Amino acid sequence: TVMEEKCATSAICFVAFLPDILDSKAEGRNKYIETLLSVAEKFKKHAYRQ
Repeated sequence: TVMEEKCATSAICFVAFLPDILDSKAEGRNKYIETLLSVAEKFKKHAYRQ
């Protein structure tokens, strides 16, 4: 599955539920994805804290 392929070797895996593409069009959906990737990159560089 995609989940196994993308997350099997990762310590942490993000799963996101995005709005339907008809609600925000491709531009809006791509902006959501860009934001998620930016946050993931930020946290990848810092140790996780409780």
